Amino acid sequence: MTANYSKKNQHLEELLDAFDLRGKERDVYSLCFFDGPFPASVIAKELKINRAAVYQIINQLLEKGFLQKENIGDKKQLFNSVSIESIKEMLSQKQKQISELE
Repeated sequence: MTANYSKKNQHLEELLDAFDLRGKERDVYSLCFFDGPFPASVIAKELKINRAAVYQIINQLLEKGFLQKENIGDKKQLFNSVSIESIKEMLSQKQKQISELE
């Protein structure tokens, strides 16, 4: 593993901790971040999760803003992570909302 990959992975882990992503959500996001985009079937195969569960996780991550969907043709969909910059922006907005409550 290269030092750059290690540093990037550590940075990603810290950002995901801030949003309390755990377990399979974290696994799906990380797979898409490092190697995506993927169709749900490949995500299921790579992570050894049944496809129905993968679709639930994907929908949760789409709702939270961590994944994006790309339609290819009539039926095929690819899922990819949003960038670290997008996650940083979400974190900044979250911090702003907290400070407004104080």
